[in-house]
Amino acid sequence: MQLNRMSKIAIGVVSACALYSAGGFWGVPALMKWAAEGPATEALGRKVSIEKAEFNPWTLEATVHNIAMADQAGANPALSIGRVYVNMAFLESIKRFGVVLQELSVDAFNGSILINEKGGTSFDDVIARFSAPDAKKPQPETADKKEKPFPFCINNIELANSGFHVSAPSMGVNEKITDLELAVPFIGTIGADVERYVTPKLSFKDNGAPFAAEGQTLPFQDSIATKLHADIKGYSFAHLAGLAPASAGLKINSGTLSLSADLIFALATQEKPATILLKAKASADGVDVHMKGAQAESSKFTFAKLAVNLDELDLIKQSATLGSVKLSSPAVSLPDNGVSSKASELAIGGIHLAWKDKGALTLTNESLKLLGASAKLAGDLPLEASVGSLSVSKGRVAVKDTISVALKSADVGNASVSLPVNAATVTVLTDKANASGIEWADGASGYTRLASSLAEKIAFEIAGQRSQFGAIDSVSVSKLNAPAQGTISLESVKIEKPRYRVSKLADGTLDIDPLLGKRESAEKAQQVREQVQAKVQKVEQKTGRDTERPIRVGEIAVNNGFLGFTDRSVNPPGEIRCGDVKVSIKPLAIGGEDTPATVQTSALINGVSKIKLTGQGSPLADKGKLTAKGSLTSVSMPFFSPYTLHYTSYPIKRGNLTVNADVTITDKSKLKVDNHITIERLEWGDYSPNATSSALPVTLASALLTDSKGNVDFGLPISGDLADPTFSIGEVVLIALKNLILKVVASPVNLLTSLATFGLGNGATNSVMIPYVAGLAQMGEEQKQIARPIVEALKKNPKSKLEIIPVVALKGEDLEVHRRTYEGMLKIAMSTLPAGQRTRDAAVSKVFKMILPKENQSLSTQQKEQKLYGAVKPDLNSVVNMANARAKIFSRMLVENGIDESRIFIAHHEVDEKGTSGGIKIAILK
Repeated sequence: MQLNRMSKIAIGVVSACALYSAGGFWGVPALMKWAAEGPATEALGRKVSIEKAEFNPWTLEATVHNIAMADQAGANPALSIGRVYVNMAFLESIKRFGVVLQELSVDAFNGSILINEKGGTSFDDVIARFSAPDAKKPQPETADKKEKPFPFCINNIELANSGFHVSAPSMGVNEKITDLELAVPFIGTIGADVERYVTPKLSFKDNGAPFAAEGQTLPFQDSIATKLHADIKGYSFAHLAGLAPASAGLKINSGTLSLSADLIFALATQEKPATILLKAKASADGVDVHMKGAQAESSKFTFAKLAVNLDELDLIKQSATLGSVKLSSPAVSLPDNGVSSKASELAIGGIHLAWKDKGALTLTNESLKLLGASAKLAGDLPLEASVGSLSVSKGRVAVKDTISVALKSADVGNASVSLPVNAATVTVLTDKANASGIEWADGASGYTRLASSLAEKIAFEIAGQRSQFGAIDSVSVSKLNAPAQGTISLESVKIEKPRYRVSKLADGTLDIDPLLGKRESAEKAQQVREQVQAKVQKVEQKTGRDTERPIRVGEIAVNNGFLGFTDRSVNPPGEIRCGDVKVSIKPLAIGGEDTPATVQTSALINGVSKIKLTGQGSPLADKGKLTAKGSLTSVSMPFFSPYTLHYTSYPIKRGNLTVNADVTITDKSKLKVDNHITIERLEWGDYSPNATSSALPVTLASALLTDSKGNVDFGLPISGDLADPTFSIGEVVLIALKNLILKVVASPVNLLTSLATFGLGNGATNSVMIPYVAGLAQMGEEQKQIARPIVEALKKNPKSKLEIIPVVALKGEDLEVHRRTYEGMLKIAMSTLPAGQRTRDAAVSKVFKMILPKENQSLSTQQKEQKLYGAVKPDLNSVVNMANARAKIFSRMLVENGIDESRIFIAHHEVDEKGTSGGIKIAILK
């Protein structure tokens, strides 16, 4: 049968289709398996195998199952793919003159990578094959000539059920990426005019921690806009740090990261600029970071949670807006540097960042809150600070050539700071404080500015020899301007109701000596000042600021203050209370040139007496000086009885004190005070001897100074150097008084007139007491100094007679006589011993055997002395004999100086059962 032309064509087509189908369905899969086992294996240097391959020549779909590449040993697969599916878009490929895949799907792609201690991997042999140059490939004629990229476009790329295992035993890395899924809308060098959304996606688990990202895209719009969303939950920071090649000497022990982020980007078009935006919410939980190394292990940074709400990060406009940043329970510990700090919470809201200009950064924020924070700096200059709450509004930080900071306001609650001042530690606490208009800038043209500040309910502690506490109702400061160069100025400083007590201790030091840097604290205070000065100079030189700048304060005012003073060096303790203290200095100049200022001070002493000081000058300027007049009125003299009893054995029964003073300060510290003192109706109490009193005849001196109206009127100049660490105004006054008394007593005419008023007969009621050193009968230098004017007075009035009364003080005299009697007896016994045996032990044994012959003679020297001391205790007669000896010696001194013995009478002794120091009383007999 002869076939017609159409039949032949039909048969030809069918045959071609059959051959095409046979080649496609059976030939292509066989070819793929051969290519894997042949050329691919040869090219990779590893065995490659395919278990099953499928191809549909009519739809151009290919599927390959169970692809595997062996490891270097050839025993196990290094890579394996469960299934690969490819769908080729034939017409689009022809149209675009390239390869266009409609879909690429990979399932169960798994592999393992091993990294050795040298950084090499288990795929280095494969990489080396492809990185080696191909000698057969012709090189480009010129370096500038560029090859066109191969035209291709792969769409709808998907990877599912995949994973990788990366291990590096030498670095402690054991990374397992599981449940890996990836969806990519397209990859290629060509596209098509198709506008449709394709959802990108990436998700996997890293050692069990999930990560996910998905989004939308318009790949074929002009802008090629894309939106990508990513989620990370509970990712381990410690695990991430282990993967990093270097971690700056840090060891992350714990912490997890959670993130929810959206990334939006679009290429620029004629109508719109390019866009790259990031919006995210992130949190880090339970972070614990330590320094590496055995010694640095205790240095750490920890926090419970860090939450960041990023409203928008615009990489094109170079700006960022953060809704909030919140840090919970942060703590820093650096023992080697002596630094530690912690807080309950730090929250910052409404943050905006901009960095448009090169090297410039601007940060603003609406609010900042800090709760339960504390910091400590140890070392030579320890510093501690804490704050219950801190709230800052409208903050701004700018960084360009310099750094500047501006804050609209700051409010602090329950704050404290502790720092060294001279040799003391000062701790200040305040219930609340606020400041407004705060500005700061660094550099040589920098500044510090403050519109106003107020601190209320302030308490402070000064710890030195002991702790003393004080309080202030409020401190306010207005208009501070501190430029880096030039004068620091303040409009005013006002202190309301400060209250503090100062104590003088039994050893004569003040409890605030460490704060003032006086006496024993002077050396340590000098060291602290030098250390502080060195640190301040280092910082200010580094920032380009003057190290020494003068300060000018428009007015410093103290209102309604209180200062108490307790003197425990006398018994009973002295007490001074200064209330309603007011101080005004307009202006106050510290350093720099002298600035005329008015100084006014007033107070109430013990609620009644008024003290005032008014003057002109600036004592704290470089060549400081002050000229002032002061007054102290209506002071009740019995108030000073603790002092007169302690130093003279006499209390004061009555009298009023008035002091007028001319005060001069030159060269910042040279003090000179000319006091004019008036005491009205002064009357001394009964003599009460004690161990601390001196032999100064105060009753005699006051009698010499008393005028016909019964007033004591005298001048008392004092002077000293306020900068001298040993300077004490109290000691200067006592020395001046002592010199005054001795000067007055040394006037024979005044002495004679005074002694006449102390006659024991003819209605006389008083006498003058001359104290002696306990246990001594001989006259000391002070007794001789008093005796000289008495001799002169008696010589000028030959009819006058003198009576001497011995005074016995049982409380102190018998003990001292006992001691001296015992020591004298041993001295006599020692003198009777041979020259080579004159020791205290030998003398004690001799006296012990003589006085206590029946006692055990083998006792130790200490035991013998205890028994002997009790056995030789003198009776009252021994003490009386010593007192009488004083009177006789004094009488003999008068005779030796030309006074006839018939004019001298020695009376019967008097016994003072409570006194600790005896002596003699003298009086003129009329």
